[in-house]
Amino acid sequence: MTRGMYKRNKHFMKGTVALVIATIVAVLSNAYRDIEKIKEFLTLIFQQGITVVIALIAITVACISYQSSQKRLENKEVYLNYLALMFMMIIFMLAGSIFQYLQVTNKIYLLVFVLYSLLGLLLITTALLETYRIIRKTFE
Repeated sequence: MTRGMYKRNKHFMKGTVALVIATIVAVLSNAYRDIEKIKEFLTLIFQQGITVVIALIAITVACISYQSSQKRLENKEVYLNYLALMFMMIIFMLAGSIFQYLQVTNKIYLLVFVLYSLLGLLLITTALLETYRIIRKTFE
């Protein structure tokens, strides 16, 4: 029963990732001529990313507090690496959220914006996977 639920969740997660990628490509391809819309879109991604990171940190802190002190000491390095990743992501997202105040004078700036947002999405995905790993480690 548990194995079947895992398979369903795995398929659901893959489908969700495919849908997110298709949505982002559709939005960027639809708005690629309107730089202001793309700047607004990217700024929104970074603002949402900050919210997601803070929520993931809260979930992880709850998982850490659930464990015994011995387990916390055993997994201390994992937790510290995770928190370092999350704080780095918050700084990354804050830096990305100021893009709306930059003047876009040519396509190179736009390319930098898009690459920065893709890196941000990659970091958010990494954070989600690491949070899943922390939750799994909590209940081992």
